[in-house]
Amino acid sequence: MSINSKNNNLLNGLKSNGYKTALIGKWHLGQEKNFSPSDHGFDYFLGFNSWTLGYHNHLTSDGEPGLFRNKELVNESGYLTDIFTNEAMQFIDKNNSDPFFLYLSYNAGLPPYQTPNLAKSKWDTGWDANDASRSDYVSMIQQMDLGIGKVLNKLKTLNLDDNTLVIFTYDHGGRHLVDSGPLFHGFGTLWEGGIRVPLIIRWPNKFKKNDTFEIPTIAMDVTATVLDAAQNKEITTHLDGSSLLNITAKPENYSQRNLYFKGRKMKAIRKHNWKYIVDGYSQMLFNLETDISERNNVFYNHLNKANELKKALENWDASLTNQ
Repeated sequence: MSINSKNNNLLNGLKSNGYKTALIGKWHLGQEKNFSPSDHGFDYFLGFNSWTLGYHNHLTSDGEPGLFRNKELVNESGYLTDIFTNEAMQFIDKNNSDPFFLYLSYNAGLPPYQTPNLAKSKWDTGWDANDASRSDYVSMIQQMDLGIGKVLNKLKTLNLDDNTLVIFTYDHGGRHLVDSGPLFHGFGTLWEGGIRVPLIIRWPNKFKKNDTFEIPTIAMDVTATVLDAAQNKEITTHLDGSSLLNITAKPENYSQRNLYFKGRKMKAIRKHNWKYIVDGYSQMLFNLETDISERNNVFYNHLNKANELKKALENWDASLTNQ
């Protein structure tokens, strides 16, 4: 995701101030009426609506064509990761004199596990992780890494790199061919292996090179950060997330905030290094500073902390049903 910071607001707000907006890659929020990328404020879309797409034949897991340009199915040749990379660079080329917001959403390394230069006879394979290999997965990620490098080089060539906020992150932890150690579990859970993801920010005008911050953040902070970068302070004050520009400037102000998670049969709250988890009928408490793998449940040793976090989690959960 990148936002060229020359004006303010986001999506429809950005557009009204001269921003061009594009989504390239995975959407996965549905194809029904009022759910398309254009309905959500994107000027341009090239990508797919399903959970993933074949990298060579561009078919869904049901074998249906799934690559769209705006709302029309299209036939494109090439490796899907490269198509998205090239489309992103073309969008930047066309809009380099204007402020822009680009959401580049690769599906690497989701199934099917297909490497670049795969023989055409194997374009329908790779959907079963048990038939794939770690090297297949690594090759897919490497191709994405090369694509990200090309996009960053495009910004540099156009002299946009110093004034463009670039954010790299992922939506969840991996599974199957992924090595998440020392984190426990992965996709579809609220264990650290499922919710702890990379967050890398590049904005030379605002962030120092190689700075590392240990303070916990959450995906909602990304939205607040983008809006803050676009100088829309009024909207950011009403968001659940907090701008990383503020968090990194004064991390001590955010070290004790509560972060909430809910999914399937699990709920969790994190405050500083403490994490309280409800998994079905089980309650667990972990100190992530000393136990990042969440293998030592200290609930019985810290009942006051567990009850404090339990109450906060219950209040938050109740607030969701009252909205």
